[in-house]
Amino acid sequence: MESSTTTAAYGANSPNANYEFTQWGDTGLDMQAFSGDSEHAIATGPWSRVEVTNGSESIFQTGNGYSTNGGLACTTASGGSPEFDVYVQPMGKALNKTYYSNKNTFPSLAHLSSLYTIGTLQVVNEGPIAQPKCYANQANFAYQLMLIDTQTSPEQMLWYSVRLAHFCAANPAEPVDSFYENCEVDSPHAEWFWSGAAGPNPHLTKDKNGNVKIVNFGVTDSSLYYGQNEITQTSSPATTFTLSFLPNISAIIRSGANGIDPNLNNWKLSGFCYGQSLWGGVYYQTNFNGFGLNW
Repeated sequence: MESSTTTAAYGANSPNANYEFTQWGDTGLDMQAFSGDSEHAIATGPWSRVEVTNGSESIFQTGNGYSTNGGLACTTASGGSPEFDVYVQPMGKALNKTYYSNKNTFPSLAHLSSLYTIGTLQVVNEGPIAQPKCYANQANFAYQLMLIDTQTSPEQMLWYSVRLAHFCAANPAEPVDSFYENCEVDSPHAEWFWSGAAGPNPHLTKDKNGNVKIVNFGVTDSSLYYGQNEITQTSSPATTFTLSFLPNISAIIRSGANGIDPNLNNWKLSGFCYGQSLWGGVYYQTNFNGFGLNW
């Protein structure tokens, strides 16, 4: 699966906003801004919708190969499988701590004693793969932290993702029912999907003149490495996750792997979000509740 080629980011539309969200992928589609009152906000687009009700967030999303989405392509121009992601980021009163009002003074990782979240997730399959024409039909659900190191030149960014569930069917030849089983995939600990400036998957952010502004590192873990099973059944009761990030993130940074700055004093939290990524002929709803960030 390849990196997304079209990005649409949506920030807060008022100084006291409680949420912002981002969608990205290979669809080239935009979503509308949030509408509604403070207790029930809705953002909607051609094939995705986000609803926020009394502090709970629900994402409704249709994959590229699903029969009702207008026939979006199953493959990109380069032959990869299109990715379509929607993620939600709490802010302001939606947070357990007022992180965004103290962003410039947030302590470095070296001075934190904890960094954790406790929340519930329910994954609902809203429809079958009507005619699974895509060779990749799957969904991934995750919690992600973004950390920044401004003491290096260029700056470094760590994207740390914890997978909470993952469902898939390998190709259209498989029975449709096989999609609803949990993927039988390896779950390596601290798998690097972006390797900085070198390695197998380099990822650099450049300015308009082509100069490197940020060297990006990306690491995926499974909730298994937090002593909790991933969700294995859709439409089951909500599952509670307690994720204490600090030990794993600190170990990844201190390793110095792929050229990441190993000094914890230089790393600070930049943001966090949670949501889902879809490929192929799938349609999912997720219900998140209570996934603020604590330290």
